[in-house]
This record gives sequence, structure tokens and C-alpha cells, in this order.
Amino acid sequence: MPKFRVSLFSLALMLAVPFAPQAVAKTAAATTASQPEIASGSAMIVDLNTNKVIYSNHPDLVRPIASISKLMTA
Repeated sequence: MPKFRVSLFSLALMLAVPFAPQAVAKTAAATTASQPEIASGSAMIVDLNTNKVIYSNHPDLVRPIASISKLMTA
């Protein structure tokens, strides 16, 4: 009898697993529609093919360079 239960459980699991990624993908797509939360003071995302600004957060705010030594040694 335990072999029958294990076989039945395995069959149910094999039938349920292919539908699991679809459920996760639907919830992920719903959350990407909202505005992203960015911790930085300013940000900008530009499509390089069309030069269109996709996202901007305080784009005109002047920010200091993160590390001048990286620019000097590059």
C-alpha cells in the first residue's frame, strides 16, 4: 500500500510542477508594472538605440563622481 501512495503522490507532483513557473511568471509581471524603488539620489536609464529616456529620477541633480582614483587609473 505505501508504494501505491508514493506512486500516486509522484504522479500528482509531476502533473503539478509544469504549472508552477507560469504562476510565478504572472505575479512577477504584475509587480514590474509599478515604479521601481531606487535608493540612489538620482538615476537615469536610456535606450542607446533610440536615445529615449526610459526612466529618470532627479535627472538634473548634479552628483559628485564616486571615485576619482578609478578614473585616474583606468
